[in-house]
Amino acid sequence: AESLSARHPLIWIVDDLHWADAETLELLRYLAHGWRKGHAPILMLILMRSEALGHGSSLRDWMSGLTRDVPITRFNLSAMDSDDVNNLIAALAGENAPGALELSAWFTVETAGQPFFLTEILTALDEYGALVWNEGRLNPSDTLANLKAMDAKSLAPAIRDVVISRLEWLSQPASALLSAASVVGRNCSFELLSQV
Repeated sequence: AESLSARHPLIWIVDDLHWADAETLELLRYLAHGWRKGHAPILMLILMRSEALGHGSSLRDWMSGLTRDVPITRFNLSAMDSDDVNNLIAALAGENAPGALELSAWFTVETAGQPFFLTEILTALDEYGALVWNEGRLNPSDTLANLKAMDAKSLAPAIRDVVISRLEWLSQPASALLSAASVVGRNCSFELLSQV
């Protein structure tokens, strides 16, 4: 990485760090320390769930140690608002595509603006054949008409399968907590889950 960064600055993306084991975390810390010491123009972009930095977590301790070694800037991502979803649909469909605002509103309602759920729903709908594409561009009007015409019961298994495949990676305690959250519903808060 250092020899590549000598020619061009690099961005190294580490996704889902909350799944990393102790050895991987130590390797990342070692690399970051070495890059800083050698003044290598490398930006490490770490993506992880904020809950993973909870009190007493090994990841929180690791982050504290990393903060002492290299400068860190944190960004907390919140739910996407309607403008964000509009921008996403515009990127897929093109600027001012007919029906883009209506399709964006549909996705905003269905996903509550949760980025993970939005991308997974888009992927599931595409795999299911519900998204309509014309020459590599999303056709919002035809897609929305297609979604409205589809039987929700036939679409639900495709989305359910995507969600289940992601949930299979959860530990037993995390699965139990998720079950409790599903009973509580959309009004579930971190404080309530802490009590559970």
